[in-house]
Amino acid sequence: MKERITEYMSGGLSGPELMDHDKLSRLLIDAREYIEFLEKRLEHSTEMHEHTMEMLYTLIGKLK
Repeated sequence: MKERITEYMSGGLSGPELMDHDKLSRLLIDAREYIEFLEKRLEHSTEMHEHTMEMLYTLIGKLK
């Protein structure tokens, strides 16, 4: 995603108002979808970490 934005911006355009509307719209939609994907991935990772920690604390409790 970062590369696509950099490539689009490096086309010599000085501001968003000069950009091709359809290309900019597609880029923004794709960026939003990518952000949503990353948010879900982070949420899942956090849930997995919490579950792992619960299991670890349970195991430590049983070992005492």
